[in-house]
Amino acid sequence: MPKIHTLKKLNHSAAQMFALVADVERYPQFVPFCTNLHITGQGEANGVPYIDAVMQVEYKVLRERFTSRVFLYEAERRIEVQFLSGPMKALSNIWVFTPHGDDACTVDFTLNYEFKNPLLAMAMNAAFQAVFGTFVRSFERYADARFSAKRI
Repeated sequence: MPKIHTLKKLNHSAAQMFALVADVERYPQFVPFCTNLHITGQGEANGVPYIDAVMQVEYKVLRERFTSRVFLYEAERRIEVQFLSGPMKALSNIWVFTPHGDDACTVDFTLNYEFKNPLLAMAMNAAFQAVFGTFVRSFERYADARFSAKRI
C-alpha cells in the first residue's frame, strides 16, 4: 500500500496544531482541492470522541467524495482518520503532535492509501503524492496566519 509521510517542526504548540487539525469543518477554507465538507455525525467509541465527515475533493476533472471517521485522542495529541466510503479501496491517516516547549511542536503526518482500480492507481499515484504533498504545508500556512498574529 503506498504511503506518504511528513515530519515537520512548527513554531506552534501541539495543542494549537491538534485543535486546528481537529476543526475539520474549516478545511474548505484552506485545504487545497477540498471544496466542501460537512459533519454527518459525532460520537464516542471506547472513550474516544469521533467525528464523521464527508469531504468533497476536486482536482482537475476529478470530483470525488470521501466519508471518514476522525478519532480525536486529545490527551495523546493524536488524530486518526479512518476511511468509511469513497473511491478508494483504503485510505487512512494519522497526525501526531509532539510538543517542544510551549510554542513549538513536531507534526508527524502519515497517509496510507490504495486505489480500487489498479489502472487508476498507476495513472494517479504521482498526482496523489503531489496533492497530499501540499496537504501538510496548507495546515502550516493556515497555522502561521491564525496563530502568529496572536503572538505580536
